[in-house]
Amino acid sequence: MTALVVAVTGLVAAWTLPALLASARWPLRYPRAGILAWALVLPATYGTVLAAALSLVLHLPPIAAALHAWLPGHTDALLRSYAHLGGRPLDAVVGGVAAAVVTGAVLAVVVSGRRTAADRRRHLADLGLVARPVGLPGVLVVDVAQPAAYAVPGRPGAVVLTSAARDALDPAELTAVLAHERTHLRARHARLLGVAATFARAGWLPGARDSHRSLRLLAELHADDAAARSTSPLVVAGALLKLGRGAAPEAGIGIGAVGMVTRVERLLERTVPRRRPLAPVAMAGAVTGLAAMLAIQLAVLAAPVATAAYDAATCDADCRSEPW
Repeated sequence: MTALVVAVTGLVAAWTLPALLASARWPLRYPRAGILAWALVLPATYGTVLAAALSLVLHLPPIAAALHAWLPGHTDALLRSYAHLGGRPLDAVVGGVAAAVVTGAVLAVVVSGRRTAADRRRHLADLGLVARPVGLPGVLVVDVAQPAAYAVPGRPGAVVLTSAARDALDPAELTAVLAHERTHLRARHARLLGVAATFARAGWLPGARDSHRSLRLLAELHADDAAARSTSPLVVAGALLKLGRGAAPEAGIGIGAVGMVTRVERLLERTVPRRRPLAPVAMAGAVTGLAAMLAIQLAVLAAPVATAAYDAATCDADCRSEPW
């Protein structure tokens, strides 16, 4: 019943944890920890459910026979530790569906990532024809009347400014914008958001859309904080107000991409000291709890196999010859 307990726990968590995390306030104060928490939520919920479902295939004859050859005398005890739905056909169906879901999810992420990478390579190639360098490494300027700035990931990536943005920003604001976009490139936010966007297409799953929406905002907050450290919160807020309406192409991540009101208010609040003694506690508790939940569930799933393997390695010839 080990896998069944883990599966039920994962399903309950999938219905509750994403909503709780999406409504929490501490990720707005600690965006990097918030990103980590969202990265832990998915494997701690849906990941463990799928792992539990996959364990059903252990009951199928070819796999059970292989286990018997690997762990003679311990296979029965091992299989009793995992859920058995009452018949090999049903086990095969559930395990097969779980395997198909895992395979489909991996393929969806890979295909989407390759398509996005190709779009970005084409966009960078097009920029090479129309943009011009400005004497700053990795920075290009395109002649466009609308002020905008965005980062295009790649090898190498680039920070793109429109000529209107360059003219509108003062030197401090330009420094802040470049720091913001370079943080997107350095932290590889585009890769994380790509995975979240793929998951969000399964909108019927609890937390699918919340995760993508929250991660988009948290990635911007992380970049805002980096920009504020290189200049000041007020400078970053001013740059956001000047560039907030500028749209980035699909291949890039724009500085005004999401959550403008929340981001400006947050930056302005940082200029006024406020005591929030519970925010660090909530952040540490949430991240530690999610990590512990994932570790415990994986340990529970793996414990029967590890125990059987240890017993098989340490038992004598008599126990190896026990009937299956």
